[in-house]
Amino acid sequence: MPVSNFVETSLGMQLTSLHVENFKSLVNFDISFSKFSCLIGLNGSGKTTVLQFIDFLSQLSKGDIKGWLKTRQWTSSDLHSKLTSQRLIKFCATFLLEGSDKVQWEATFNPDLGRCTYERVSIDNLTLMLAEDKKLSLHSNSHKSVPPIHNFPIIFDYQGSVISQLGHDLLSNFHSALLRVKDFFLKTHSLELLSPAFLRRRSRNSEGGIGYGGEQMSAVLYGLGRSKRNEILAKLKTVYPYLQDIDVSQLQAGWKKLNVVEEYSSKKYSFESKHVNDGLLRLLAVFAQLKYDDGFVLFDEIENGINPELVEFVIDLLVESPHQVLASTHSPIVLNYLEDEIAIKGLVYIYKGKNGFTSSIPFFSIPSMHEKLSVMGPGDAYQDTSLVDLQQEIISIGAREASQ
Repeated sequence: MPVSNFVETSLGMQLTSLHVENFKSLVNFDISFSKFSCLIGLNGSGKTTVLQFIDFLSQLSKGDIKGWLKTRQWTSSDLHSKLTSQRLIKFCATFLLEGSDKVQWEATFNPDLGRCTYERVSIDNLTLMLAEDKKLSLHSNSHKSVPPIHNFPIIFDYQGSVISQLGHDLLSNFHSALLRVKDFFLKTHSLELLSPAFLRRRSRNSEGGIGYGGEQMSAVLYGLGRSKRNEILAKLKTVYPYLQDIDVSQLQAGWKKLNVVEEYSSKKYSFESKHVNDGLLRLLAVFAQLKYDDGFVLFDEIENGINPELVEFVIDLLVESPHQVLASTHSPIVLNYLEDEIAIKGLVYIYKGKNGFTSSIPFFSIPSMHEKLSVMGPGDAYQDTSLVDLQQEIISIGAREASQ
């Protein structure tokens, strides 16, 4: 990703690309990202798997793989691909910092052990951290009177990444890029399972955001405080003019209850969350997460539960957010609300080959799609395309590149 294309995010860094080997259908898989990226493709192509893998990286940094598997009702054997005979999962995540610095985190994860057995973090090919064979090496750029390489035995147990057990002070003392990588994934939040039933629940804990299904939304809204809730209210009133208040109160034992206040014929009515429409709840969830924390936010099928006339409102919110955002959609309507420049950079077509492996390609790098964009909107171009013919064109592109 050229430096000139870098757009400042709230974290001051972006995830620009991933290489994944052997995670579910991601076998020798490569993908690039912009500040706002949107995955499109047929059902079962692997869009949700891409979101799940990024959430998996987040859990490696948090060091709670067992808890993550339990939440998803998965086992460790669900992680590696059934399409190969391999069990180890390998990846390389590439980030771009504010300037021209390129940071990479590459690792090998053993599902049977629940942890990475090899890890390397580098900046412009300089190794900052290397963990393998129960040994940890850290490179320092801040200690002038000691050798730049420090070696430590790994004598502690850990899940996921060894980074999860290294404190912020230690990481920042050696190189700020190590801390930036950890913080990036600590502040990655997946909302791929948003459910109206979960969004309506009373909750107590707001740690980690609103949760996969939105089950902690009332606690997050409560924790944001009145000022930020009023900011959300002001935005929502532009599309819900009868909305008067987002009222969150604390009950006994710390439970938080969400009520929405609306006004009709000069009279105000308070409705508990269980009586609030799905679209408003979903919009509240998006706002709550974006106000809760800086970071990288993942949404699956962003148009679900939202009226078509409100889709533009949601897309503008996500594109203009200081967060890095990755969403998926099946709706051409969503795509038509993207400016051409955003669509060219951010739309990624996800598809499966005959071997069952998931692949990706920037949608408007496909010649026929690039040509259509000159006379159509992004969504119209997508809707006007036979996906069968498109896949054949992609295969032809791959064959030509392989022969060169």
